[in-house]
Amino acid sequence: STNIANVNILSLFQKATFQHAIAKRVAELKALCIVHKTFGDRVVKAKKLIQYSQKMPQASFQEMGGMVDKIVATVAPCCSGDMVTCMKERVNYVFSQPLNLSPL
Repeated sequence: STNIANVNILSLFQKATFQHAIAKRVAELKALCIVHKTFGDRVVKAKKLIQYSQKMPQASFQEMGGMVDKIVATVAPCCSGDMVTCMKERVNYVFSQPLNLSPL
């Protein structure tokens, strides 16, 4: 009985943690859409370039710029449709492309 209670508590905790992570990501995506709508591609590109440059400092400017261009190209369509599905497809596309980068 104690094992079942522990498993249920763990399961609930994992579900809550997952739901929190999803809610956080959706909030980030909504914020990105607001930035895009307010300021356009140029500001979104600068924001993403800063974020990814910090995550992958070994990448050249050209490599990083190419990846960020692909990401920025998906922002407007993603923000005007099914955002979550679109962003998942964006991640799959960007990281399926040959690029010798890995976060530190």
